[in-house]
Amino acid sequence: MDLNRRDFLRKSCIVVGGAMLATPLINSCSGGFYESLHIKEKICTGCGICYDVCFYAGIVLPKRSNFVIDNVLCNDCGLCKKACPVNAILVYSPDYMIIKDYCVDCGLCLPACNYDAIDISVRKFYINDQCNECRKCIPECPYNAISIPLNTFTIIPTYCTGCGKCIEICKNEGNAITYTKEFYKVKREYCRNCIQHCSLNCAYDAIYLQGNKAYIDTTKCQKCGNCYRDCPYGIIEKATIDLSQDKCTHCGLCVPVCTYAAIRTSAGEGEPIIYADKCTNCGLCVPACPQKAIKQDSIENYHSPSINSDLCVKCGLCVPKCNYNAILVTKPDGYKKAEIDQKICTKCGLCKDTCIYQNALKSETYKAVIDQENCIKCHACSDACPFDAIEG
Repeated sequence: MDLNRRDFLRKSCIVVGGAMLATPLINSCSGGFYESLHIKEKICTGCGICYDVCFYAGIVLPKRSNFVIDNVLCNDCGLCKKACPVNAILVYSPDYMIIKDYCVDCGLCLPACNYDAIDISVRKFYINDQCNECRKCIPECPYNAISIPLNTFTIIPTYCTGCGKCIEICKNEGNAITYTKEFYKVKREYCRNCIQHCSLNCAYDAIYLQGNKAYIDTTKCQKCGNCYRDCPYGIIEKATIDLSQDKCTHCGLCVPVCTYAAIRTSAGEGEPIIYADKCTNCGLCVPACPQKAIKQDSIENYHSPSINSDLCVKCGLCVPKCNYNAILVTKPDGYKKAEIDQKICTKCGLCKDTCIYQNALKSETYKAVIDQENCIKCHACSDACPFDAIEG
């Protein structure tokens, strides 16, 4: 067929143009036109949705991710349940309340609550003037919040009659006061038989003559010291005592029982004080004080301690902080252990990040991988991925 010059040029352009347009389509089969699909490993949760929609075995997933609740660690707070978008987690959260009769308003539970759900009128402790500076409260305070001056006690021999009252009171303390000579005694070899001096001044009839010599009946003698002071010849030996500084607890209980003002106190520096910035109001020092000198402040408009159920997330972190078992945990009727419905769970992993209690939510996470040899880049997987983890 004869072609003129104009027809030849028109048909040549059509052939060349068609070839140019077909080249990208031919190259697309070898991957030159579209970029390869790939999975964002950090975002992929291993849910398996992309695996299910791929008809060409282009997705490799060794195993679907799995999320389970460790019921030993779980305290049923329910935070994971709130985070689950498909309601796959069943949790029976308990109720928390403060037992007013047990609570001492110490406030130790307050820093444990990150949600400001606990309302307590914290009342500080202080030491009143009944304190005898025995320091028994100091070892009971685990926070080193109590400071009491260290007083030193000594016995003045010239004043002491050896009556022993201080010995009795000290037996229940450090047992620091003991006799060095327990009984009064007459040096009979020096006695002048002037019994009227010593016997007349003895109110307990403990002195009488025995073989023309004065004799002291130790069963009657009250160690008042009158005979010792009234003997003109100094032949009566009185009872003597000793105070061991190593055993002394510095309680000061010996001072008021001494009727002869024979025990002197060298006061230490400072006054008894409870440091408010260190005190946690735990109250452990109160029962340790024999003088009942540790009191708690009264607060105007004081209100009973309570837990705000609207703010409480049922985490339970406050419970172990209470030294008085004042926080009551009540489980609801029909209580069951927390569990995840694996048929509903989408393996999104949103629940895992919410667990704040000893990582009670366990997971076995696997990542999907695209097999580039089988993938035809249909994008069915990327359209189905709820986490936008596939791109390309």
